[in-house]
Amino acid sequence: AGQPAAGQPAAGPGADPGGAVSEATRLSSEPSLSLEPSSAGPRADGAEAARSALAELQEALVASGVSEAAPAEGGAEPSGAAALRALSRMKKSELVDECLSRGLLREGESPGTVAELRATLRVERKRDALIGELVERGFAASRARSALQATGWSLDAALAKLLK
Repeated sequence: AGQPAAGQPAAGPGADPGGAVSEATRLSSEPSLSLEPSSAGPRADGAEAARSALAELQEALVASGVSEAAPAEGGAEPSGAAALRALSRMKKSELVDECLSRGLLREGESPGTVAELRATLRVERKRDALIGELVERGFAASRARSALQATGWSLDAALAKLLK
């Protein structure tokens, strides 16, 4: 009478009063899946080879001057655009400093209101992004700026002009 009926699991550790095996017991008895490569097998060798090749490429880029530094672990590559602070978070003195560094203001010149400074910097940052897009496509920054200025800062028109 103490035996379960045919087709029902036996009561034991992890079994609930109704005779069904608990979720925790079932999951603990399944083979675990690990994202870590095991020390044996071709998958571990391939993962190690990929890490090694990535490290070599990063060292070569840094040595050649193409990249300033290897990306941070788990992060994206550092870039000038990501380093820019949000205009809405900047105080007037910071806005004036950025305008001075970009050559948009001269020392002693009246900077105007915070809204005017933000608008000026917003336009300049957008122009920098357009130049960056053309530089990524292989054009020199000076040629990209000239083409964009000649076409009223239209990316498509500047690209067409550069490709002639």
